[in-house]
Amino acid sequence: MTLIQKYFLLLVGILPLISPVRVDLDWINVSPDLLKLGVGMIGTLLLLIWWLASQHLLSKTKVIKTTLYIPLIGFLIWCFTTLLWVEDWNLAIVMLAQYLTFAMAFVLFLNIFLNFDNGRSVLKVLVWSMVFVSIVGLLQYYFINNEVIQNLYIQTAKPGSTFVNKNMASHFIAMTLPLSFVLFVSAQKRVDVYIYTLTTFIGSWFLIYTVARQAYLAVSIELVVVLIFFALDFFKNKHNSFVRTAFNIKTKTITFIFILLSLFFVSNLTPQGWDFDSKDKLNQVKRINIGDGHARLPAWANTVEMIKDNPISGVGIGQWQTKYPLYYDKVMKDVIFNENIRLKRLHNEYLEVLANFGIIGYAFLLWIALIIIKLLWRILLNVDHRFRVELLGVSLGLIGFSIVAMFSFPLRVFLPGFLLMIFFALVVLGSKEELLEVTPNRVILKFFIVFFVVLFLCLLYKHR
Repeated sequence: MTLIQKYFLLLVGILPLISPVRVDLDWINVSPDLLKLGVGMIGTLLLLIWWLASQHLLSKTKVIKTTLYIPLIGFLIWCFTTLLWVEDWNLAIVMLAQYLTFAMAFVLFLNIFLNFDNGRSVLKVLVWSMVFVSIVGLLQYYFINNEVIQNLYIQTAKPGSTFVNKNMASHFIAMTLPLSFVLFVSAQKRVDVYIYTLTTFIGSWFLIYTVARQAYLAVSIELVVVLIFFALDFFKNKHNSFVRTAFNIKTKTITFIFILLSLFFVSNLTPQGWDFDSKDKLNQVKRINIGDGHARLPAWANTVEMIKDNPISGVGIGQWQTKYPLYYDKVMKDVIFNENIRLKRLHNEYLEVLANFGIIGYAFLLWIALIIIKLLWRILLNVDHRFRVELLGVSLGLIGFSIVAMFSFPLRVFLPGFLLMIFFALVVLGSKEELLEVTPNRVILKFFIVFFVVLFLCLLYKHR
C-alpha cells in the first residue's frame, strides 16, 4: 500500500471522530458538520495536490474510465450555474464546498486505489471508526454523572457520541453497521469471525440507544434485503451459493446467536441497572412511531409548492432555507415554523435537493443513481465475482443512506455524503472499469477555464 493510499484511509478513518469538544467548560464555537467539512475539504485538497504532483502534470497518466464522470461534471456545472439566482451566498458557498469535496473524494479514491482489492481496506477502517463512535456513545449513555465523559464532546441530543446529536450519529451507524456484518459473514479465519462478531455487537448496541426511528427503519430494511439476497442466491446458485461455499458456518451461527442474545441482554441494561419492564418498552416504541414525524409533513407539502413554482431551475444551491418562509403555510399549517422558530433543514433530502436544483440538477443525480444501481445489479448477480459479498455490504450502506435521507438530512451534515461518494467509487472499482490514458494537463486546463468563466459570470451578476 502506497503512502498516499494510507493517508486517504487515515482521512476517512478520522473524519467520524472529529467533533467540537468541551474542555474546562470552554466551548469551541463551531457546528460539527462545518468542522467535519473543514477537515474533509482541507484533507481532500491536500490529497488532490499530492496526487497531481505525483502524476507529473506534463506527462501522460492513467485514470479510471467510468461513465459517472459525465453526470457528475454536469451536476457540478449546474451547481455553479444556480449561483446566478441565489440570495444567501453564505449558504450557497458552504453547500458548494460540500459538493466539490464529494466530487473530489470520488475521483481521487478511484484514481489513487485503482482497483477494489486496494480500496477494500476502507471497509475495515470504517468499521473500526464505527466501533470508536459506538463506544463513546455508550459511555455517554451509561455514565450520565461522569463530567469528563459528558463534557468531553458537545451533545445536544444524548448520546451524540462524536456527532453532537444522536440522530446524526445514527446516520453513520446505518451506513457502516452493514459493513461490519458483511465482514463477519464473509470472514474466512475464526479470529476474524470473533473480531467482527464483536464490532457488529458494539455497533448494534449503540444503535439501540440512539432511539432514532429513521436508523431503525434503515437497518430493518437492510436486514430484509440481506436475507432476501442470501435466499435468492441459495435457490438460484445451489451449491455455488454463498451459504454453501462460506467458511466456518458453525462458528458463525453460534456467534450470530451470541449477538442476538447479547443485544437482548444489553437492551435491558440501563444507567440505573437491569430493567425488564415490557410496558415501559412498549411506551418507548409508541413514542418512536408517532414521535415528531407527522410535524414534518406540512413542511414537505409546502416545499412541493416551492418546487411547483421553480420546477426547472430550482431556487438555487442551498437556498431552501431562505425561500421557505414564503411557503410555510401555503398548503398545510406548519406546526414547527413560526415567527420565532426558523427551519434550517427540511428533514427530507429528496425534496430539498429537488427544490434547490430543480429538474435539471435532479436529472444528473438520477443519472448517477441509475449507473450505480446497474453496476451493483451486475456484480451481485455474478456468483463468480471475488468481492460480491463485500460489495453487498456497500450496497446495504447505500440503502441505509437512501432511507435516512427520506427523514433527515445526511448530505447537509457532510460525512454521510462523503462516505456515499467513497461507496460509489468502490462500486465502480468493483465493476472492473478500464484504465484510460489521458493527458491530464489539457483536461485540468479546460476544467479551470470553465470554472473561472462561470465564477466570473456569477460575480458579475451578483455585483451588477
